[in-house]
Amino acid sequence: MKPSRHLRRSIAVLALATAFAATPATAEWREATSDHFRIYADAGEKWLRGYAERLERIDAAMRYMRGMSQDPDARSNRLTVYVAGGEGAVQKLCGKCRNVAGFYVPRAGGSVAFTAVTMANDATDLKSDTILFHEYAHHFMLGYPSLPLPRWLVEGFAEFNASAKVERDGTVGIGMTAMHRAYGLLVLQKLPIEKLLDPPDKPFSAEETEVFYGRSWLLTHMLTMVPARKGQLASYLTLLNQGKPNLEAARTAFGDLKTLDRDLDRYMNGPTNYLRIEPSKVTIGEIKVRALSPGEDAMMSVRMRSDRGVTREQALALVPDARRRAAPFPDDAAVQAQLAEAEYDAGNDAEAEAAADRAIAADPRSPDGLLYKARVLVRRAVTDRDHLTREYFKVLLTEAGQSLGDVNAQFGGVQPPTEAAEQVGDQVTELTTKAEDTVSRLLFEVRRGGVTDPDQMEAQLRDLGSKLRAIAEEHK
Repeated sequence: MKPSRHLRRSIAVLALATAFAATPATAEWREATSDHFRIYADAGEKWLRGYAERLERIDAAMRYMRGMSQDPDARSNRLTVYVAGGEGAVQKLCGKCRNVAGFYVPRAGGSVAFTAVTMANDATDLKSDTILFHEYAHHFMLGYPSLPLPRWLVEGFAEFNASAKVERDGTVGIGMTAMHRAYGLLVLQKLPIEKLLDPPDKPFSAEETEVFYGRSWLLTHMLTMVPARKGQLASYLTLLNQGKPNLEAARTAFGDLKTLDRDLDRYMNGPTNYLRIEPSKVTIGEIKVRALSPGEDAMMSVRMRSDRGVTREQALALVPDARRRAAPFPDDAAVQAQLAEAEYDAGNDAEAEAAADRAIAADPRSPDGLLYKARVLVRRAVTDRDHLTREYFKVLLTEAGQSLGDVNAQFGGVQPPTEAAEQVGDQVTELTTKAEDTVSRLLFEVRRGGVTDPDQMEAQLRDLGSKLRAIAEEHK
């Protein structure tokens, strides 16, 4: 197949210009919070605010393109992004990863992404922004789990958004040419259309994977941008939702698959357009930036490793560093809660409880302090039955219940200054009351002789803790 003159010319022009990325000067760790993101970077306020604004505009453009309204629960599902430094730092966090400038970890309790701020060698290289936008597209789609998306569309949608660009005036370009997929599109042997639409269970080879990503982008782009195919993608998804097999749905919605494949080839060899969405269509909410406290700053490397996810062995190796960094800050609730997490991951329940107690003493409303206090108690109910006396465990649960009751009393005994503050207080007390009820049920079961379903108890407390943390972070 003859390579595209237009695509080759675009690559050649872009490759002549060195792709310099504005990198943040080393300053101090800061946090930016917006409707859809929580971003941590060792950077100045101006750079971080601009970075957060860029991500929010990408999100707004994705919603505008698809006629999606703003999600009222967006803040409870913020993506946490760590700008972790150079590629070496990101690869170290990733583990056994090579040539990685960023990665994404989906989690029910809060997904996280790690990215480096890099410049690409030329237009066909993967930049950290490309990877972050790709992974955010996956995160975006996870917010709509009812959509029955096949693998080619999952990756095609992500690639369609990965090359997005935010211009200086706030205009967003979506669907720009995926230069980083040029090798798979122009050099390697293409996949049969049936294999693209309905991949076999056997994993693709490295070359097939490269082709799959490129052709998935191309098909998504064509179905989105070509007027003659308007509505076909929606029809295809409707058929899948009705239970139609993948290829049958494709033939019904797209027509003859050989014709579809030839149209794809012609589309690649022709000029490709992209959507320019003007700033008025991609309005964004408030972005708050704050400098972390000295203690939070000192614990950032621990926090990133914990958020990445650790094995028991990794957690044990992390604890000495966590203790050393936390030692100067015994009265910082955030630091002690972070230490409690590190100790808990390592299986050090006594040390985790002590750190959680210090967090609660510094801030009785500390969601992570209360969470790890409760998680330690639940795990003890399961693992320490032979060593923990029932009477002592009842005392611990009683103390935990009293701590939660104290939080409720603090909110109930103060007249909120505004209606908005009253609504926040109602949200917090609803959650802490549920947590108090859960601890009370746990205490009741201990008194009766044993915990019926400790995993369920821990899951309930973890969920409540996550929701409390989201409220606390939203209203810092």
